[in-house]
Amino acid sequence: MPFDVTDTGPLFVGLCKNGHMIVADRKPKTFFQPTTFESIIGPLPPYTLTMAYLQILSWSEVKQLSPLPAIAQVTEHDFRAFELPIPDL
Repeated sequence: MPFDVTDTGPLFVGLCKNGHMIVADRKPKTFFQPTTFESIIGPLPPYTLTMAYLQILSWSEVKQLSPLPAIAQVTEHDFRAFELPIPDL
């Protein structure tokens, strides 16, 4: 799910509990429950994430956009194997 991360910074999967992914932000390390979007633990005061607008386009539709959308930079580090607990937490 895409969230507006203007106030929190990028989110990542912090852990999985009872089949639910718990997401967290990297800076203050506040954890959020994705089903309610509410903070559950961490230094941020009670906070609710705002879901961002999402639109799915085919590649042929993307190529016709003007201006073309900015693409995120991907590095080898982004393709490392998934492991729990999440390193660097």
